Amino acid sequence: DSLHPMLAGKVAKETSFTGDAPQDFTGHGTHVAGIIAGKQNGPNTYDGVAPDAELWNVKVLDNTGHGAESWIMEGIDYALNPDGNAETNDGAQVLNLSLGGPYTSVGSPLVTKVEAAVAAGAIVVIAAGNCGAGCPSAECQGFVGVETPGVSPSAITVGAVDDAAQWACFSGGGLVSFQMKPDVVAPGVNITSSGLSGGVS
Repeated sequence: DSLHPMLAGKVAKETSFTGDAPQDFTGHGTHVAGIIAGKQNGPNTYDGVAPDAELWNVKVLDNTGHGAESWIMEGIDYALNPDGNAETNDGAQVLNLSLGGPYTSVGSPLVTKVEAAVAAGAIVVIAAGNCGAGCPSAECQGFVGVETPGVSPSAITVGAVDDAAQWACFSGGGLVSFQMKPDVVAPGVNITSSGLSGGVS
């Protein structure tokens, strides 16, 4: 929600690869954007961890929060080269993918796309996913572990802990091709951030 007080004036680019408008209908993207780069701008707003960062809204999941791997791959390509000209250096420095799907091999097309983005110089940060052993999401359908594309060897995969620095039961983790994932954990339970329609959540 680029009109949210925490995000006002910070969203420099907006585009969608889903067939929908780039607006946020689930609140997830707005919440994550506030954690990353929200800035105090009125009552009931907070600073994110990088409040002076510029944001691009590249929508790769539809209005229900689901999507195709091809949409994610197109979004990565756009973030790396938004003007379509390989001669210009206008790509995003950091890509945040707060999304995931059931595990696939490290050599899958989406994981390969993430690896190429890192090789091109981008920092790619990806959620470990919500298929942890303690209380996996119903959408995991029996899968337990790190979701794709968080299995990418070169990405910074992030898991969640609670206020007591204890592992969040939903947060994925484990060995992926002999590499421990996630690479880092951060607070991820009951986090206050930007919500839809200007509220906080």
